[in-house]
Amino acid sequence: MPPLSDLALMIQSRYPFIAVETSEEDRLETTLSQVAGDLRVPFFVWTVTNGLHRYGLPNAIYDSQQPLKGLNNVAAMTGEATSTSARRRRISTMRCGWPSRWHPGGDADAGLSKRVFGRLLAWLQDRKAPVFVVATCNDIGQLPPELTRKGRFDEIFFVDLPNADERKEIFAVHLRKRKRDPTLFDLAGLAAASDGFSGAEIEQAVVAGLYTAFSRGVEVSSAIIVEELKATKPLSVTRAESIGALREWARDRTVMAS
Repeated sequence: MPPLSDLALMIQSRYPFIAVETSEEDRLETTLSQVAGDLRVPFFVWTVTNGLHRYGLPNAIYDSQQPLKGLNNVAAMTGEATSTSARRRRISTMRCGWPSRWHPGGDADAGLSKRVFGRLLAWLQDRKAPVFVVATCNDIGQLPPELTRKGRFDEIFFVDLPNADERKEIFAVHLRKRKRDPTLFDLAGLAAASDGFSGAEIEQAVVAGLYTAFSRGVEVSSAIIVEELKATKPLSVTRAESIGALREWARDRTVMAS
C-alpha cells in the first residue's frame, strides 16, 4: 500500500498522533490537504507566528499563537460541519519553534520552555477530543525522547527531497500560481535540471526566472529557468553532509513517504 494510503488509513483508524521528519514543510502541508480533501475532513495549520487557521483561509483564530491556546482551540472543535463521518475527525499540523539547544530542564528562558513542554505533554496524554495531530520537524534529534516515543506520536514519516515526477508537479504548481501555462514549458527538462532541489528552491528558481525575463523584456521560458537553476547551489550541495546524515538516520527509523 502506498505511504499516503497508509496515512489516510491511520487517520480513518483514529491514530491520534504521528510525527513527520522533513525539510519540505510546505510540500507536506499540500500533501496533507490532499489527504484531508480525499477523506472530506477539515485541515488546520498552526505556526508560532500566525497561530491556528484553516488551511487555504487567510485569517487565523484570534489569540491562538501560543502553543497551548492553539491546542485548546483544536480540542474545542467538537461540531465541525464539514466532517461527514459519524466519528468526527480533524487533521492538524503544528510548527513549533524551540531554541536549537533547548532542553526541558534548562533555565535559559527562566523555565518557560520547560513549562510549555510539560503542558504540551499533558495535553497529548490527557486530551479527550478526537484530534489527529501532525507535527513537522527539520531536526528530530533536537526533540527530547519523551516527546517522540510511542504513545505521544504513533508514527514517524520521512519526506525526502522531491523525485523527478514530484519536481515536475512542483514546477507546474508554481508556474500556474504565476499565471503561466505549464504545458508551454519543458517540465521534464526542468525536473532533470533541478535534481537535488527542494520545493522551496524550485519556487525561487521560477521567481528568479520571471525577474530575469522581465529585465530582458521577454517572456519567461524553460531555458531561462534552467539558467537560474544552474546558478543556484541547493542545500543538497551546500549541506550535503547534513542531509546525508538525516537520510541515514531515517532509513531504519521512519516510514519513507516518498
